[in-house]
Amino acid sequence: MIIKSDNTATNVLIKKVGFDYINQYIKNELNLEETELNRFMLDNVARKNGKENYMNQKDMLKTFEALYNKRILNNSLCNLAINILKKQRSQDQIMRYIYDDVEFAHKTGVLDYINHDVGIININNQIYYIGVSVYNCKEIKGDKQIVGKIGKIFYDNLKTE
Repeated sequence: MIIKSDNTATNVLIKKVGFDYINQYIKNELNLEETELNRFMLDNVARKNGKENYMNQKDMLKTFEALYNKRILNNSLCNLAINILKKQRSQDQIMRYIYDDVEFAHKTGVLDYINHDVGIININNQIYYIGVSVYNCKEIKGDKQIVGKIGKIFYDNLKTE
């Protein structure tokens, strides 16, 4: 579900756990203010009927910070989650123009005319959060190049030789 950004696997987990439980966890355990799960992934009928899933960079920062600082789940599960996120196969956004061997635990996403990449990156043994979301793109697949350019500028300004 994470490594390949597999929406089918995500939907299986949503069915198993349920919308109510997930949304309660989002609000009560993670204390996220602008995140809601209102439909299955790739459910275009629900989207046409006005149901949408929401998240923002502030909530993503809170989530990655809680995961990294092991304030959710337990230590073992946080470590497992971070290691899974480090294996993300989609490297065509923030990492697009970074050719160094960089440790980056992240999650990408794409919808029509939207794309994002968010995560925690290790630069010079310092951990940073980076999140870039692009909306209202001219191309249906979003603008991964601009996310890559922002990622490269971020990285180049923090790394030292």
